[in-house]
Order: sequence, then C-alpha cells, then structure tokens
Amino acid sequence: MRRFFDPRLRRTVNPGRQRQAVIFYNPPSWRVFIFGLGTGAVFLGLIYALYLYLPLAKALIGYRWWRWFHQEKSTQKTEEVTPAPSRPTPTLPPVPDPSFSIIIPKINAQAKIIANVDPGRAEIYQQALKEGVAHAAGTGFPGSGKTVYLFAHSTNAQWNVIRYNAIFFLLNQLTPGDEVKIVYNRKLYSYLVTEKKIVGAKETHYLTDYQDGETLILQTCWPPGTILKRLLVFAKPK
Repeated sequence: MRRFFDPRLRRTVNPGRQRQAVIFYNPPSWRVFIFGLGTGAVFLGLIYALYLYLPLAKALIGYRWWRWFHQEKSTQKTEEVTPAPSRPTPTLPPVPDPSFSIIIPKINAQAKIIANVDPGRAEIYQQALKEGVAHAAGTGFPGSGKTVYLFAHSTNAQWNVIRYNAIFFLLNQLTPGDEVKIVYNRKLYSYLVTEKKIVGAKETHYLTDYQDGETLILQTCWPPGTILKRLLVFAKPK
C-alpha cells in the first residue's frame, strides 16, 4: 500500500556501511491519474461540506455567544436600578425586511418572512426558503387574532435540509417564556413561547384546525438535519 500511494519510491539500497540511498522514478500515468482523482475528490468533499454546514455553524456560534453574553450580564451586580416606564414605546429593531421579518433573540436568529407560501407545493416553498422563512398561505398575520404559521424546512433532497433549515435549526433550544418577535408592516409584535411538540411529517391539521386565539406556530424538521418528523413551537402574544 505504501508503494502504491507513494509511487516515486521504487526501492532502497544499503551498500555496506554507506548511507542509505533512495532511487526514484516517474510513476505510470494510471497511478498519477488515480492519485489525482482521489485528491480532487477529497478537496471537493471538503468544499461542499463547508458550503453545506456554514449556515449551521454560524447559528451554533451565535447561540453560544448569546448564552455566554447573558450569563456574564446576569452575574454583574447593579447598584442602582432605574425603574422601567409604565408604558414603554416599542421601537422597531433592525430587521432584514421591515414589512415582514422574524427575530428570535435566544438563538440569535433573524430572517425575512415570505408571505402566503403554499406549503403543499414543493417547487414554490423551496424557492421561498432560499430567501428566508415561509408563511403558510391561508393562515393569519400578526394582529389578526388567528394562527400565524411559519415554517423553514425542505423535503426535496437530504443534502439541502441542513442548509434550508439553518434559520430554525436551534428551535429545540426554546423553552416556555422565551420571546419571539415578528415585524409586520413596520410594526413590532412580541410573542412568548408556551410549548413544543414533535409530530409526524403528515400531521398538517395544525395549519387549519388549531383554534386557540392568536397563536404563532414555528415549524422545522426533526431531528435536526432530517425530514423524519416536525418540531412545532407554539407562542402566544405577549
């Protein structure tokens, strides 16, 4: 095997007490071809892995940074506490699109929301998910008093799941009480997480049958990086 992967090495000679000598020669063209083909495949694999997992790596690093920052902030002692105003005026945070965007501070996620995307037509929602998070057509909008259903997942091919799913990849880290912000028509809406559910991929009745006042539902694939099931996060207006 060593001789195959190092085709220049033909043999070594050790004439008496003289220094060991190595004789080299030009390898056959078929060995050069196989060696080059394998090297090229390794480099292509590394490049594709970087392309595929870069959004996920950014999401994980952002989440770890958020946890570290807030843990450090919570340990600091404040001598003076300024009381908050009785009716604070919400300010519009910087978002990708002020007409419709989502912000999840805990997992450091924010993205544009594409409205009225048909969840039953793969060719449509796959294109929308390349731009951000999809809003399921037929469901409500913030402030409407209805279910607001947002999803970020892909089912066209396994190798695209992680890349399309990166925005909501850390949804499983959300717990009751965590905040989710939606900017809709330049107005800020805040929701608090109430529960999480793991459901089958074909359980779509939450799109139409969920009746509990205005509720924000976030959907992603589960387990992360697969298309086996769905993780649903429910949140109510703050």
